[in-house]
Amino acid sequence: MKRFLLVACILNVLGCGFEVAPPLDSGFDDSSYKVIYGEDSIREVSDQDSDAANSVALMSKENYEAWRQNLVYSVTEGTGLSSLAWFHQPMAAFCSGVLLNSRQVLTAGHCVDMVPCSNLVIVQGYELGAPTAKVKSLCGSIKKSKIRLFEEGLDYAVLNLTDELAFTEMKILKDQVPQSFDLKAYGYPMGVPLKVASGKIKEFLDKPLLFRTDLDVFQGNSGSPIFAAGELVGILSSGVEDFVQNPHTGMPNLNYCDDASDCAGEFVVPIQKILADLRK
Repeated sequence: MKRFLLVACILNVLGCGFEVAPPLDSGFDDSSYKVIYGEDSIREVSDQDSDAANSVALMSKENYEAWRQNLVYSVTEGTGLSSLAWFHQPMAAFCSGVLLNSRQVLTAGHCVDMVPCSNLVIVQGYELGAPTAKVKSLCGSIKKSKIRLFEEGLDYAVLNLTDELAFTEMKILKDQVPQSFDLKAYGYPMGVPLKVASGKIKEFLDKPLLFRTDLDVFQGNSGSPIFAAGELVGILSSGVEDFVQNPHTGMPNLNYCDDASDCAGEFVVPIQKILADLRK
């Protein structure tokens, strides 16, 4: 069974399976798409990362049970790569999310397109070194979901939970985030335990309204909450290819980019747009 999961993992990394964080179809040459912008900014969360308190991992029921039994592969086992420090960690999550309150989660809309609500487990406290008996809830229903990134700049879903999770009050940005602000993304790159990545806004896109960033994010980061100066400013939607296939070996290679100005970048849906759409 574990061998089968390994094969499926490799196919997914190379784009033969479902895309956990689908690349944005923006007309750029895929060969120039990169995922690490300059120096790698991804690190483990610490007690200083108070913005991470409401982060949750999305897992299928099957992956949740496999992870509890230590039956999921690490990134290195699944891809053959070991270039980043956290690639030895287990891949259990397929998307990221953030609590809006103790009974609702905000994530990317395409995440619930891949795994239906009836097969979804929301896990709180999926962090390196934490016990596998995590606090969890099932997805009870979908309050609202919209995947119209190119038409409206929206890719989000709000999930109603069957059980309460521990919610910490957080600030939500009311205006447009200044381009000079530092960004932080909290999520589960490649499905590993919670990480934080740093970056900047490189460009505001007006039609539809999104912002393009140089955040170091991967598959599994879809739905990641993006914070600036302690306020929630949006969630991660789409980005560029994480890996390309080595033409000689057929195995994946990690992509790098000197700067987001040379690449398509990673795209964030502003929280104001999501909240306005929820009120309709």
